[in-house]
Order: sequence, then C-alpha cells, then structure tokens
Amino acid sequence: MSAERGGGMPQGMLVPVELGGREIMSLYLYLRREESSLDGPLLSLLNRLEELMFSRFSIDQMERIAELYDGGVDLFSTDDGASRS
Repeated sequence: MSAERGGGMPQGMLVPVELGGREIMSLYLYLRREESSLDGPLLSLLNRLEELMFSRFSIDQMERIAELYDGGVDLFSTDDGASRS
C-alpha cells in the first residue's frame, strides 16, 4: 500500500525490525539469487545485509553460506559466527 493511500510510511522513516539469524541468512540468500531483478530499495537492503555479514563472518563462511544455511547452521548464534577481530 502506498503512502498516498494512507497505508505506507513516509520515505526515509526507519522502522526497527528484529530478525533471527536464520531469517537474515535466508533473506540474504534470496536477495542474492534475485539480484538481477531487484529494484533500488531491495538492492540497498542487499548491500546493507552484505555489509553486516562481511563485517561479522569470514570470507570462507560467506562463500559457504548457502551450504551452512541448508545444513541448519545459524551463523549469528554459534561460536563459528563470532565476530572477526
């Protein structure tokens, strides 16, 4: 629903949303798979998710994220997902 019809939010308004680790992983994987058809806001979301994940996980983990997700791993809640220092 658009903002003009009274159901949307003003552009630029931030709304806090809590997501679980596997939800973030699945959203990232979905957006990556659909990247060529994403519009501006979805590309921006993908970029923000990539920044979050690449700052937190190793390159190896990111290269294997689909495999880890399929195996039931939640990188955000395991020692394997600990922030890189």
